[in-house]
Amino acid sequence: MKNFFGNLKPEQRVCIGEICEPPVMKDKSTKAIMEINYVRDSGKWLKTAGRSMVILLKSPQTNMLAYGDRLLLLTEFTIPQGSMNPGGFDNRRYLSLKGILRQAVVKSSHWKIISHGKRNPAFALALHWRDKMLMMLRHNGLTGQEFAVAGALLLGYVDGVDNALMR
Repeated sequence: MKNFFGNLKPEQRVCIGEICEPPVMKDKSTKAIMEINYVRDSGKWLKTAGRSMVILLKSPQTNMLAYGDRLLLLTEFTIPQGSMNPGGFDNRRYLSLKGILRQAVVKSSHWKIISHGKRNPAFALALHWRDKMLMMLRHNGLTGQEFAVAGALLLGYVDGVDNALMR
């Protein structure tokens, strides 16, 4: 891929990226798939391309993140870890099938929202309606694994499904 940010020497860098899918809130972090648009290298901004799985450690600001937000990050991108056991889950392969070839963990003090970037209106509308339907499931008493299964089957929302159930 031309201008792939992962071709740069792996070291801590300042970069600008845009969240291209809804962020997933976890207990101690927020997971976001980001398109990395610019990377600072040798005092210059380079226009780059490529997606990364970015894990932002929990802070009050992570609750405000949304699809389309543009972030300024200070981080080092690494290659995702592959399978640790023969026949085990291969995270590197899974991410590469989604076009994600790098990942990063970012401390809460090493990022900030710089703008609410351009959003695909059709995708934003679909996400809005999916969230409304998920709220309806919750208001109708579905919780835990029942909610996770209903959300996955009806709306493709798999974030709440645990690994054992997914298998």
